[in-house]
Amino acid sequence: MQQGIEQGYSLTEIRDYIDDTYSRFGVKPTPAPYPPEETP
Repeated sequence: MQQGIEQGYSLTEIRDYIDDTYSRFGVKPTPAPYPPEETP
């Protein structure tokens, strides 16, 4: 296990989790410089 990844999550799992979270709120994940709740 690599240092800094104490939970053992892989980057792919993290991206999938983020995509699922965005989808749950009906917001499409984009590389925006502000939080999704502030997206116009």
